[in-house]
Amino acid sequence: MGIASAKTRPATGLVVCLLAACLAGCSSLPSGELALSRTGPVQAATGSAPNILPAAKPTTRTNWHALAPDANTEGGDAFDDGLGVSDPLEPLGRGFHQLNRSIDFVVMRPFSAVYNTALPRPVRNAVRNGFRQLRMPTQIANYLLQGNVRQAGQSLERTFVNFMIGFGGLADPASKRRELQYRPTDFGVTLGRWGVGEGIYFEAPLIGPTTTRASIGRIVDVALNPISYITFFTDMGTFSAVDAIAPGIRVGELMEMRARNADLVDEILYASPDTYVTLRTVFLQNRRAKLAGGVITEDNLPEILEFAVPAPR
Repeated sequence: MGIASAKTRPATGLVVCLLAACLAGCSSLPSGELALSRTGPVQAATGSAPNILPAAKPTTRTNWHALAPDANTEGGDAFDDGLGVSDPLEPLGRGFHQLNRSIDFVVMRPFSAVYNTALPRPVRNAVRNGFRQLRMPTQIANYLLQGNVRQAGQSLERTFVNFMIGFGGLADPASKRRELQYRPTDFGVTLGRWGVGEGIYFEAPLIGPTTTRASIGRIVDVALNPISYITFFTDMGTFSAVDAIAPGIRVGELMEMRARNADLVDEILYASPDTYVTLRTVFLQNRRAKLAGGVITEDNLPEILEFAVPAPR
């Protein structure tokens, strides 16, 4: 059991982490009063689904729906890299989109409402900061792979400062210095910096919107994350609580992200004439903004599944 266990343990941990990552994109709306047309405006529909959408609130955010083009055109002009969007799997993707939206409506959206109501803001901020701290090793590695030694050093300093005087990372004193503010990156961006093309766009069940490049990036990010290997140091045997740590962290992070951006996600997924096209537009524009080195905030082109950094306060 010893040698075989040691060899299979890392693989087991990575597989479990990848399965957890597949929960990243659940979002949808069932049929009923809230039903939206695939290509047209909101339609009245028969059914008993209650209207639980929040009342419209004034916003200074970008007009997402004006950005959404026709279903067969490219996703907007901002950060356009000059390449047409290749979406050959759109008919299949629209079906998966409805599935993902339904899962969001049943699971993620109710959780977000309870989470934001039950927990005070300081607690929610501590949870967010803790998850960000856990992601820093992966982001430091990606900045090094991108050749951005300066940002890698600043990210390392941010990690150290928050660990030492931020209660292990639950507080974020480092962000008081502009150069140490949270600036996320990933291996998908790293591939783009290396000249790898975007590939095709598709929306997969549970995973949500992605591209060929972004999908490869997600897999590598799991491999770069030290937490993925935490089960390597335990004895091989029956599934234990230790085996659940890495996927549990990933699921918790995704749930927190959904709750933190609840109003924005609801606006894009439940108030757009064509939610598939709107989601595709926002996702692609944000990925290209990250690749271009743009500063991502909640007020400009947020990405549905890898939510952007809130504007500094």
